[in-house]
Amino acid sequence: MPQWLSKWLQRHRHPLSLGLHIVGIPLTIAAVVLAILQLAEWRWDLWYRPLFLLIVGYLLQWIGHAMEG
Repeated sequence: MPQWLSKWLQRHRHPLSLGLHIVGIPLTIAAVVLAILQLAEWRWDLWYRPLFLLIVGYLLQWIGHAMEG
């Protein structure tokens, strides 16, 4: 196991926190990918979709960190 992954798992020991991160991180990455795709297609009218994914993804991770202390 890579050292960075081992350290990451040590910082996220609570099962619910780990689950929130497992969902929140891909949502955050998907927000960036969606924003790039929408901008490439010049779809400025859909700005709220990546913003929503970004907010939800970070909120889930923030809740997980709040649980861990």
